[in-house]
Amino acid sequence: MLRCVFFSLFFTLPVSGWAMDIDHCPTPERIKNKQGIYTASTISRQGQWIGALSSDAPAAITRFIRAVYFSNPTEGMERGILHRCTYRTASNEMVDLNFHANKALQLSVRLLDRENWKKRNSPTGLHMYVCTSKEEGGCVFSVLE
Repeated sequence: MLRCVFFSLFFTLPVSGWAMDIDHCPTPERIKNKQGIYTASTISRQGQWIGALSSDAPAAITRFIRAVYFSNPTEGMERGILHRCTYRTASNEMVDLNFHANKALQLSVRLLDRENWKKRNSPTGLHMYVCTSKEEGGCVFSVLE
């Protein structure tokens, strides 16, 4: 029943409502390592993922750990900042990748697939949501203008 309601609503949306840049943390296979600088293209081509590790022999990223998103209490999952995507390397080191938009703007995002994002306590007073889904697209968000 819920699926029927979703599809009914989906097909009644105006086409302009469909235009949304959707992204998610890159899978380990998509992340390139060049002397400890880790990069990956975004799905939407609206930016790039970048991280760094200062190590004698920076290893390949092998496992996704989590994504972290912050918002203020009034915005919740509707508008906030995707702080980082955290990974583990083959040498068991942690690497954070950050989303950098192509446009020079304060990047705000909206969380999608909300059942994968869990609210956690944050010492900053901001709301913090963490996603640990290992599926490609599991920690999905849309970029807001």
